[in-house]
Amino acid sequence: MKIATKLKKRQEIVFLTLLTLLSVAFLATKIAKADTPLITAFVIPASSSSLTVPITTFTATDGILVTGFYVSQDSFAPALDDGAWIPEAPMAFTFATEGSKTLYAWVKDALGNISASATDSVVITLTVSDLTPPSSASNLSVQ
Repeated sequence: MKIATKLKKRQEIVFLTLLTLLSVAFLATKIAKADTPLITAFVIPASSSSLTVPITTFTATDGILVTGFYVSQDSFAPALDDGAWIPEAPMAFTFATEGSKTLYAWVKDALGNISASATDSVVITLTVSDLTPPSSASNLSVQ
């Protein structure tokens, strides 16, 4: 009788171990198949008089957790280990020159999934702030 009891207990332990392993495998599969993050809104102004353009809206959602935000003038998706990922949505982006510009945005999640890009465009026109002529022509010479 003792042997039968020990055998039954071992079977129960094996059964519970297998059940636990199957549960863990099932959860890991569900997590691995989680949807990629989604940018729900990305907005910059249509025009700007400054090279630094505010990002008025940048929101995203994910089934797990959004862990990184990335903006660039390049249309190519960033690598997961790119040093330009930041943990919070940026407030502005600085362009190098004026003109018509497109800004691309991505987010990533805790599992390393990267969203599809979102884009918005701005026309930057720099203005000259001082058009006042010199007050004196004494330093001018004609040659």
